[in-house]
Amino acid sequence: MQRKRSVGFILLLSLQLFIFSRCTVIKAVKYLYSEDVEISEEQFENKTVAFIGLHHFGKTVFYDRLKSNIQAFKSKGYTVYYEQVKLPLNLDDSLNDINLRKIRKLAGVLPTRKTYKSLEIYFPGFIPQPYYDSLGVDSLDINADLSSYELISKYEDLYGEISLNEDDLNIPLDSTFMSHGLRHKMSVILDYRNEELAKSVFLSDKNKILVIYGEEHRDGFYEDLRKLYFPTLE
Repeated sequence: MQRKRSVGFILLLSLQLFIFSRCTVIKAVKYLYSEDVEISEEQFENKTVAFIGLHHFGKTVFYDRLKSNIQAFKSKGYTVYYEQVKLPLNLDDSLNDINLRKIRKLAGVLPTRKTYKSLEIYFPGFIPQPYYDSLGVDSLDINADLSSYELISKYEDLYGEISLNEDDLNIPLDSTFMSHGLRHKMSVILDYRNEELAKSVFLSDKNKILVIYGEEHRDGFYEDLRKLYFPTLE
């Protein structure tokens, strides 16, 4: 029985590592074991926009190659626009505490490096995504992601208030507590973020941009960016 619970935990947490995507089990496993960095590039008037697909837990060789590619792009004058949901830092604040619990409720698990790190024991040789500064991202680059407050606000505007039950309120935030997340979550944590990322890139005064986001954001982001540059094609 204990073995079954452990296997269930591993599978569920492994899938929850890809909560910010619509990927299937097969895709999730593919990303987990991938070693190659996939790069695409499109031209929008005088702006070149490259995209590297990211995952937050994987093989060391993947992150070594990611770092090499980031450094290569930056040497050519690219500015990095990277993914990292902005979570509140002051956990003593009651509003921040509720915010984090709502994010956990929305997504199914709290998306932190500590959560990802808990999988290392089950996947020898795999590591959580290194911090961006160790991958070559610097202070001139831009966290183009949204805050947890913005995600919650958008979800509640669309679907009503996120209601927290007794477990949501009482189980510590640093636990491995998880669920399947709320219905319609992808309309916010994938589609809405794609739209806002596309707006940021569209409005940017940079003419060389490297986007580093989860792989499942690639197509939706480019589609939203094309709509902004070529609205008559909709």
